[in-house]
Amino acid sequence: MQKLWVVLKVSLTRPWVWMMLPMVFLQVLPLLQFAPKNPINDYRNAIPVFDQPDVVATSAIDLGEFARKHELERIEGLVCRDIPGELSFDDQGMPQSIRPSIVNAGYIISSGNWPILDQTPRLKSLVLQPPNSLTAEGWQRISRLTQLESLELESLGQATADQPLIEQHLSTALTALPNLRQLNLNNFGGRYDWKLPPLARLEYLILGFNTQMESNLETLAQSSPNLQTLVLHTYDNFNYTDRMISSILRMKSLRRLILCSSSQVDAWRETQRQVEDLRERIPGVNVERGVY
Repeated sequence: MQKLWVVLKVSLTRPWVWMMLPMVFLQVLPLLQFAPKNPINDYRNAIPVFDQPDVVATSAIDLGEFARKHELERIEGLVCRDIPGELSFDDQGMPQSIRPSIVNAGYIISSGNWPILDQTPRLKSLVLQPPNSLTAEGWQRISRLTQLESLELESLGQATADQPLIEQHLSTALTALPNLRQLNLNNFGGRYDWKLPPLARLEYLILGFNTQMESNLETLAQSSPNLQTLVLHTYDNFNYTDRMISSILRMKSLRRLILCSSSQVDAWRETQRQVEDLRERIPGVNVERGVY
């Protein structure tokens, strides 16, 4: 440290050092206009991921390997972004009944019947994502997975051609899943006016914006006594009504409430103000701002 101080003193005695200081200042001055005038601490938290079982298949190749070994029944988790919804396997482990069609974006999208779900009887975790979809038969297959503990349908409604099917089948399918602990319905359902059924064992819910938000929060308060983590995806000027707050206050097991909206500067500033407001209105719950 003493040596550095000696070097600094020697440098400051050089005339050219003082001559360079105005030039450095002129270079830095234009950059100061980009500094935030009213900074707000950017407190953000990553949304917790769902628990996953030990044996998970994430592609048609994975499923093919299990099928060739006659071990499809071992699969406990299925991630279906790159798996066609008409994929199934015969007794020899060969794929069959694949009739995909092409959408404008160039992705393969299936009709969404999902016969593979009938071949995975131990399934505990299911992730369905675009560009896949669900037909009425696909919804019925989900409702038969009574052992299911985790279900992710994020953005699925955006890829479904017949979006009214969601309103028709969502509640019935979820009602048939008594062991469901984790549910992701963010950016889901097209017209956003679906309702949640009572889910007695639910512990973790990611809920996207929908026009039934007040009603859905009331249902959770009344019928999900184990709910510990709730993630709400809304928008920057979303109004948390007294009815919503009342429902959240009645969620006795709730420990974390994570608010998410757009990542635009003005949006996250407003969301941070919402977080601070709800921290005062909902004591005992850790209210955080999350990211998409």
